[in-house]
Amino acid sequence: MDEEWIQNQLATLRPPKDWEPDQQRAWTRLQRRPQRPSAAYAVAFAAVMATLLALPATRAWAGRCADACVAGTSAILGLTTVSSGTAVQRYAAPGFRLPDADGIQIDLHSMRGKVVLLNFWATWCQPCLTEIPWFVDLQQQYRQKGLMVLGVSLDEGGWKSVRPFLLQNQLNYPVMLGNGELAKAYGVESLPVTLLIDKAGRIVARHTGLATKNMHEDEIKRLLAE
Repeated sequence: MDEEWIQNQLATLRPPKDWEPDQQRAWTRLQRRPQRPSAAYAVAFAAVMATLLALPATRAWAGRCADACVAGTSAILGLTTVSSGTAVQRYAAPGFRLPDADGIQIDLHSMRGKVVLLNFWATWCQPCLTEIPWFVDLQQQYRQKGLMVLGVSLDEGGWKSVRPFLLQNQLNYPVMLGNGELAKAYGVESLPVTLLIDKAGRIVARHTGLATKNMHEDEIKRLLAE
């Protein structure tokens, strides 16, 4: 009953289909100094939120809302969302063997002895498009030292969407088409996701969201030196 009531209330918050965000008005509001709420108001608000967030459905909705708020604020302010890299306990990267745009089979296991930067992306993903020129530069700079950049597109349009992008941008590393099974194996739930794989085929670091070129380069140099 409680979950049904919450869903009904959330439905009333959905904007009309023809609603468009007023970015100028939003920016003006963001520039205003917020007033400090009274202590009683703050305590009451905290109690209500604690109660609502105890429900699984509300926690999931709150997470989606937070993601949307971060993305929306970044768009309004002209900023780029940056995620910090997450070091992970090294474990074997799930294997795959997929054809690239030229029909050449790319086998991850054959990359042993190299450092692999594995990037999950899509042509509609703006942060992905920001990162790709960095990966092109890194591949050019470190290929002879043992780096291999691999791109896995998750575009629903398949090669119909990806090939024109590849022809226009002339990527210097293999790009393949992924699928739901591969995305699940790597825990990809949003884009971009970039993983660093060491010479033994183990995942060392994971970036969800847009990282920085320097961050990727520092990790690459460290792994190449091992």
